[in-house]
Amino acid sequence: MNLPDYVSENTFLGRFLDGKVWELSDPDMAGNAVELAQSEHVSLMSCRTDPLMDLHPFGFSAIETLITLAIDPKDLFDKTSSPQLKIRRAETGDIGACRNIAGTVLTENRLHQDPLIDDDMASQVRATWIENSINGRADFVLVAETEEGVIGFNAVLLREQDGVIDLIAVEQSSQGEGVGKALVLGMQNHLASQVSRILVGTQDQNHGSLYFYKNLGFKEIERAKTWHWHPR
Repeated sequence: MNLPDYVSENTFLGRFLDGKVWELSDPDMAGNAVELAQSEHVSLMSCRTDPLMDLHPFGFSAIETLITLAIDPKDLFDKTSSPQLKIRRAETGDIGACRNIAGTVLTENRLHQDPLIDDDMASQVRATWIENSINGRADFVLVAETEEGVIGFNAVLLREQDGVIDLIAVEQSSQGEGVGKALVLGMQNHLASQVSRILVGTQDQNHGSLYFYKNLGFKEIERAKTWHWHPR
């Protein structure tokens, strides 16, 4: 069927959830969207709204509050570096290591926060996400590498004047050693003067991530609430 302009189908997530997955772009149409989703046997519908908006009356559940932060890339300049750590562009041979990192580390996201979505499935989504990013979905992916191999990655999207950190992770045993900082700072060399801002989103309950970005100089610019609807 032809979907109305206020919903779109997420075929990527649909592969994992064994059903249709919709994204609702206009929360004012939540009631109409739910009625249509029920008739079309949709497995999941998601929506992001102003933090004060309430979609509970339409059967949605609040999953997370997403915080968007921004920084001028010139403010990321830093001369410190580790001689044991190399930041380079990802290659297809890095996919296995990056999939493993994504699948084991990235658990602070809307899919893992939804009690009706299996955690293993949510991890598979993140693992496949970084694989697709290396294969061309992202504009570029940086990896952090030591003599032992790849220990982190940063997938970057270019959106007009913004560089977006789409997916970033460091393996558990290497966290707290400056790897994440090096991956963010590494964007400077690859973005050059292409963008005027670097953006990143993280969850309000992810206190470690918020501290990390704010310590680098990122400033909060927006908050949005993420809602999920499942058939009952």
